[in-house]
Amino acid sequence: MKEIIVAYPSILEQEKIADFLFKLDCRIEKQQELINYLKLYKRGLINNLFDRKIKTEGTWKKYSLSELLSERKTYCEKDGTYEHATLSKEGVYGKTERYDRDFLVSSDDKKYKVTKYGDLCYNPANLKFGVICLNTFGNAIFSPIYVTFEIAPEFDKHFIAACVTRNDFINAALQFQQGTVYERMAVSPEDLLTMEIELPEIHIQQYYSGVFQKLDSLIDVYEKQLVAMTKQKKTLLQQMFI
Repeated sequence: MKEIIVAYPSILEQEKIADFLFKLDCRIEKQQELINYLKLYKRGLINNLFDRKIKTEGTWKKYSLSELLSERKTYCEKDGTYEHATLSKEGVYGKTERYDRDFLVSSDDKKYKVTKYGDLCYNPANLKFGVICLNTFGNAIFSPIYVTFEIAPEFDKHFIAACVTRNDFINAALQFQQGTVYERMAVSPEDLLTMEIELPEIHIQQYYSGVFQKLDSLIDVYEKQLVAMTKQKKTLLQQMFI
């Protein structure tokens, strides 16, 4: 180790570089705090709305999920018609090499489930971990183990998604879990559709849907800025020692 030759600047320049990197780290930390705050604010807004702590005009009506959702049971081979996607707590997104397990499939004509933009999707076995979301990715195919619902057009998709992705709703749905092994315990779509939720009139749904989407857009912008700042720091560190 003692024989390795390294180049380094004067102590004054070291201090300037260290100060800049410290300020960049602080900016990254503040950016992450801002993102966390916005996510917390949105979650609190949704909870207060459905707990009726936010007063809205009009009346709320109770619906069975079977009145709102219909399971999409359309299948397609991986023939290029649809992009291949996956599902996690972060939502529906394009499948990466990390999640590509096609080599495990022996059949060349495996059928994948079709999901379309605006569908409500969930993993029956991972609902307990919060794997339920609105498909904002687009039309795609993913594993047939996932469930995808089409939302009736007389309801606002984003508002319905906000309702069923709440922790209170998920915890209520877990009463329907079946299975003997915890990792494989699942909530079937048939059981999920028997659940009831309360919803306001459509114009209230649309108003708050707009608020939720604006918050999501703002969070998305800040997350992209965070990624850019993190990449900037990594690039600066790499270039510094070339």
